[in-house]
Amino acid sequence: MEAIFIIGRILFGGFFLIMGMNHFMKLKMMAMYAKSKGIPAPGFAVVISGLLLLLGGLGIIFWTNVLLAGQLLILFLLPAAIVMHNFWAITDPQDKMTQMVNFLKNMAFIGALLIILTFI
Repeated sequence: MEAIFIIGRILFGGFFLIMGMNHFMKLKMMAMYAKSKGIPAPGFAVVISGLLLLLGGLGIIFWTNVLLAGQLLILFLLPAAIVMHNFWAITDPQDKMTQMVNFLKNMAFIGALLIILTFI
């Protein structure tokens, strides 16, 4: 059972770790997207959100400071869902569907994090 727990942590935390690394490796592109969504200081916002993802992902993978890791990830996911994936404000059907999927994915991740936080 411990091996399954470790694999789950690597898969779940690894997702956030990779996404955080992408914030830095694709900083310019992500900052342009953030700017298109009306985010003030988009480059700075991408760096901060990348740090939240990296630190949160590492905390889950290594199971250290799990409460803080979960809080950092929720601090990223909730505003990202509402501001970046606001499908309700989009008229193009394909873009609306894409943003809805991303919004719901973020909500599911928040749910999983809340479950994790009840077990620490």
